[in-house]
Amino acid sequence: MPQTGEERCVICQEAITNPICPDCLHREIEQWLLDKNKSLVPKLRSYTWIFGMFRHEGTGCVICGSDMQVCAHCYCSDIHELLRDELGQEDADDFLFSFNFELDREAG
Repeated sequence: MPQTGEERCVICQEAITNPICPDCLHREIEQWLLDKNKSLVPKLRSYTWIFGMFRHEGTGCVICGSDMQVCAHCYCSDIHELLRDELGQEDADDFLFSFNFELDREAG
């Protein structure tokens, strides 16, 4: 069955194949940051609210069921870009390992 526009990410225009919403990913990344660099949690929180504006019916998060329109890859890619300089190389690499929605294909 072909994907409709409502099942595509508004950022990359690709089909949402890992339907985990930014809110659920945010909770996981926040927990990860508490172990790595908890001073970055407020920065993560202040940035993540933007993704809440991208919601529509059509694609539901497999964890919480909420409507979503931004894929996990785009969300994690933006968060990686936001935090990588402050994380340091080792933790930035660990982020890619922990939240890899094909982000490593861009990191090389």
